[in-house]
Amino acid sequence: MSADFEQQHSRTLLLPELELSHLEALAQAEAWVIGLGGLGAAVSLYLASAGVGRLHLVDGDRVELSNLPRQTLYGAADVGRPKAAVAAERLLALNPGLQVSPHCVCATETWLESRLPGASLVIDCTDRFTTRHAINRICWALGRPLVTASVVRWEGQLLVCDPSLAQLGCYACSFPAGAASEAAGVDAACGAFGVFPTMAGLMAMLQAQEGLKLLLGLSPERDLLLLQGPRLSLMRIGRVRQPACPACGGSGHK
Repeated sequence: MSADFEQQHSRTLLLPELELSHLEALAQAEAWVIGLGGLGAAVSLYLASAGVGRLHLVDGDRVELSNLPRQTLYGAADVGRPKAAVAAERLLALNPGLQVSPHCVCATETWLESRLPGASLVIDCTDRFTTRHAINRICWALGRPLVTASVVRWEGQLLVCDPSLAQLGCYACSFPAGAASEAAGVDAACGAFGVFPTMAGLMAMLQAQEGLKLLLGLSPERDLLLLQGPRLSLMRIGRVRQPACPACGGSGHK
């Protein structure tokens, strides 16, 4: 690593838990951010600035005017442009040494299955139950750590699914497919219910922090976190693996 790299991350290296070898490993990591809305735009910014070496950005949408209050990588001049392409430009300007690959596609299960085997970390910033469950199935089958979050109105949720902590289960253990809200076709999308702009930023920062902890070999969050925005109250819900879970109950990760 160059002297400039050490100087750039000198404040991080002051932490007693971290050494230069940790940041060198971070620079070799390959992280996938799926969904580049209010969560993904901020998550990718923090991963790039913290020193993650390879970043894949996945989103098939284009920037809309209604995105701008909470999707801080984009500006008014970007309206109509592909989110993944704009995000890649912004992150390269921030960190010219970053290897960034924009994927201007919708993240289907088949598409992801062929691409995630090389991932060091997957960050799920999508807003559809079916997509979240597909990402969860793939990550668990591949043994890849997953950090998923959601935000709607003034509320956010955060869940870390790490196959090395198999006793805690996966996303489907905490949010089974076929739950009442999913069966009714109600997804936690900001277009349906609204979202306070800074709530997306708060949850994205938590997501980025947990992702970086995983890449650095630090202990991740074990509980399901629920953040209530107006009063800034945080609730922790303990987790346990469900033996009958179709995603992780019968897998080889014991």
